[in-house]
Amino acid sequence: MPGKATGEVIVIGDVVQHSPKFRSVQIVLKTEQKYKYTIPFKVHQDDADKFVHDINVGDEISVDYIEEGREYNGKYYVDLKVTNWGLRSAALIPAGEGTGGVGQSKEEMDEQMPF
Repeated sequence: MPGKATGEVIVIGDVVQHSPKFRSVQIVLKTEQKYKYTIPFKVHQDDADKFVHDINVGDEISVDYIEEGREYNGKYYVDLKVTNWGLRSAALIPAGEGTGGVGQSKEEMDEQMPF
């Protein structure tokens, strides 16, 4: 089920290479709700590298995410996988679609495309 969250980035972990074909980074947001929650999210694959490059601890961002769950050896795990992100002052940009330009609107990024 998709969700949205807005808050301050308080942790950006290291990009972890789980296998030759899979890598991720964990980030933590402090939300802006009545009660401040700290929520961990995961960013996967090339988006992990882009996120680490474009976002800093202390930035106010918005994320769209999906919940992913799985069972392993009788234990259950849940991840909140980021699908879009952007600085609060910018429009959300879909992960994998030019996220290297986080902080720019999609229109600004389209103007800079060489094609």
